[in-house]
Amino acid sequence: MEQFIHITQLYTINQPNGYEKAEIEIIKNLFGEIPQLLADYYAKLGKYSFNQAQDSLLTPDNILNVTNPDYLIFYIENQGCCFWAINKNDLSNPDPPVYMSGNKINWEIESPTLSQFLYAMACLQATFALEYTPECFREVTPGDIQFIRHNFQKRDISFQQWIGGIEFYGNRPDTVITYMPASDCIAYASGSKEHFEEMNNMLSGIGTPM
Repeated sequence: MEQFIHITQLYTINQPNGYEKAEIEIIKNLFGEIPQLLADYYAKLGKYSFNQAQDSLLTPDNILNVTNPDYLIFYIENQGCCFWAINKNDLSNPDPPVYMSGNKINWEIESPTLSQFLYAMACLQATFALEYTPECFREVTPGDIQFIRHNFQKRDISFQQWIGGIEFYGNRPDTVITYMPASDCIAYASGSKEHFEEMNNMLSGIGTPM
């Protein structure tokens, strides 16, 4: 699972838990092909619960219910307000860009590559899926964000469109800080109690719980 190393480290995953080849063929049959990276994701990580923690990876048995003639929709926001998809012209690209739409008509690039999108989504889902979290968002000031940017490493992934853009930070592979500039808020979580406490000692005093 080396191709998804950042995700497996974030969730401390050691074993694959995904869909069978026949199940993935259902998705392939929508357009005749599927990017190899997406097929591998379904096969290796598709059944892990973090894929359904807040937003949802469409499963082979429900992907046919969310279709579009020009895009392969594979992820959906929890209230159906947003869809993430791959353009049908990019399906032969092993690591294609991912597009976002709120109405399945107008589409904008969310992430330049599928690999970056999958990691960004895993980080966003971690806010809800990982065991250790303050269980609240915190409203932050520009000074608070300056503190985070000075003390934590920025991940080379982001959401460009969804809710005005999202940035991710963290100093440990199994921790994540999610920053939403449009609403001036952060959330953070970790799968390790030790690493959460390390992070929480630095962050619990900034911002205001929401």
